[in-house]
Parts: sequence; structure tokens; C-alpha cells
Amino acid sequence: MSDNTELWLIAQVAEHLGYEGPNANASARRALSRLGVKAVTHRPTDSSPRPHALYDAAAVQAAVAARPGKGVGGGRRKAS
Repeated sequence: MSDNTELWLIAQVAEHLGYEGPNANASARRALSRLGVKAVTHRPTDSSPRPHALYDAAAVQAAVAARPGKGVGGGRRKAS
């Protein structure tokens, strides 16, 4: 990981995925788990001394773009 890698908190990941509401962060964590994206580091934030997971923004974006069922003609496959 280079010094200029953009890192996102789970709330930023949830926003990118379009999740809203009280369970948005939990939904984003589940989505990242299914997509195989792991946190690259854990650091405290300004609002909390507790370490928070940080995710590589490029990895999140790539995994979301590659997930099945999205895009023109994607999703369901016809039975042969």
C-alpha cells in the first residue's frame, strides 16, 4: 500500500454502496465480506480512540464493479 492510497471508513463504503439507515454500516460490512474485500489497516479516528477498519477505496470500487448481476444483460441466466 503506497502513501497516496485512498482509505475509506465503513461509513464511506456504505455511502458508495447506496446503503442508508441505521443498519447501513452492518450491511456494508456484510457486502465487503461477500466480495472478499478486507480492511487494509485499523486506526483510531478523531472522534474515537478505538481503532476503526480502513478499506482501500480502489479495491472496494473494483469489487463492486465486478459483482455479478449488475449492468446490461447481467443477473439472471436463462436455463438451457
